[in-house]
This record gives sequence, structure tokens and C-alpha cells, in this order.
Amino acid sequence: MDKTLVIDVRTPGEFLGGHVAGSINIPLNEIHLRVDDIKNMGNKEIILCCASGNRVGRRLHFLKSQA
Repeated sequence: MDKTLVIDVRTPGEFLGGHVAGSINIPLNEIHLRVDDIKNMGNKEIILCCASGNRVGRRLHFLKSQA
């Protein structure tokens, strides 16, 4: 079983244009609405990704506070 969850926080259109294999798309503006979904995906290390790292930085602190 994979112990890593890769969440791509780009828009759905950006995600469809190419993404990390096995990653899931949860756009930046939906992260706060999907905390319970993320928790229910199991006890995994979470890796956030986007195009430049800017969007990830904006949500990293929020997700850590929800742990």
C-alpha cells in the first residue's frame, strides 16, 4: 500500500494538461472544504504540488493546523 498522497492544487484545467501519476486534484480554493475527505484517505504522508510552489505555500500551514 502506498503511504504517500500527492495532491495537486492547480485548477482542473491545469491538472488535465499534465500531472504527477497517481496524484489527485483538489484545487486550492477547495482544500478547506475537503479536509475530512483528505483525512479519510488514510494515514499517508501528503505532498502538495502546483506549478510554481506559490499555491502550495498558501495552504500548507492550513492543512498542518487541521492534523
